[in-house]
Amino acid sequence: METIEFRKAIAADKPEIARILAESFREDFNLLTKNNDKVKRILVNSVDTARMFVATVSGQIAGTIALSSRDKRPFHFKTSDFVKELGWFRGGIGAQFLKKMFSVALPIPEYAGYIEFVAVDEKFRRRGIAELMLKGVIQLGDYREYRLDVTKDNEGAIRLYEKNGFHRLDIKDPAYYKLLGFPEKIYLAVTPDELGCSPEP
Repeated sequence: METIEFRKAIAADKPEIARILAESFREDFNLLTKNNDKVKRILVNSVDTARMFVATVSGQIAGTIALSSRDKRPFHFKTSDFVKELGWFRGGIGAQFLKKMFSVALPIPEYAGYIEFVAVDEKFRRRGIAELMLKGVIQLGDYREYRLDVTKDNEGAIRLYEKNGFHRLDIKDPAYYKLLGFPEKIYLAVTPDELGCSPEP
């Protein structure tokens, strides 16, 4: 019988976290390179496990999720890692871009946590792993409100979040999103009470 668990990430989880993220967000990372192995190596060196959580199925990592605060994000990107994998020009631009996206402070209130990088290994999808991680990260967190964003065309994810009590916020994308060709995002929020799970004492 399978055992499904949710826990904080540890350093030994980095390779699997990087693999799942690289594969789950392949289309996004294709803007940098189509070589998935290079993306994995960059992510392994950049991920901060203090902000990451994992779901496991019989001990195997099946999914990962990040919980950020306003000024603490899940990645610490180093320009040297990008240059090593992608060359000085593409690597330098890629590093600056991803730092701006995922390393700078978030425009959210101090009482809110930000859920990022919800990703499930393809072979474990449609088994409730994403919902388990959403509830798990809120139970382990200590924020009054939790926010996240999702691309407007990701209807499956939107249904999942709204089914679990998330409501839409009247927030617009930064101007540079559209200039860079990123799809429009929807921003949502939920409180622990709305999700039906209280933080651990």
